[in-house]
Amino acid sequence: MVKRILITLVILVIGIVSLAGLFIYKSICLDKGLIALKSNDYAVAMKYLKPLAMLGDSVAQYELGWMYAFGLGVKKNDSEAMKWFEKAAFEHEQNFSKAAASAYYAGERYMELYNNNQGDPVENASSSIYWFKRSAEGGYVKAAILLSKAYSEGLLGVKQDEKVAQYWAKIAQKKEWLGQVLKKR
Repeated sequence: MVKRILITLVILVIGIVSLAGLFIYKSICLDKGLIALKSNDYAVAMKYLKPLAMLGDSVAQYELGWMYAFGLGVKKNDSEAMKWFEKAAFEHEQNFSKAAASAYYAGERYMELYNNNQGDPVENASSSIYWFKRSAEGGYVKAAILLSKAYSEGLLGVKQDEKVAQYWAKIAQKKEWLGQVLKKR
């Protein structure tokens, strides 16, 4: 009986130590990937981040989303970026609000490039509008408000269109109202 208890304890300790080792290894890989990303060493970043992202690490998924959104070491691919943003949101908070926020900030980054005359202005403007639409469709009110303003004033290369501006304004109002109702619960 004592021998069984000792064997069970040894197996339990080995399991705990193994789990701790895996957690530490995951943290080291994530750190290496993030450092490589900040150093613009995208091949190394991908080497460390993609396996973690595929295993469900939300930070790695989020960073892969940015890499695909801006073509950092990979071919720019908006649908692949959104896939990773959505996975990161689902893993992190069980909802897609983080993906919508990520899409908004991708749009904002393209708008900044457009406003600062960096890169192709037509591509930056259309990418900005694309990401703002994805964000607004995902429920991010700021994106819907910005789209309403863009269409109302003809900003970011879109044709001035009051009908479309009103559409986005109504979306923003609905989302804002729904958010206020949910906060009261």
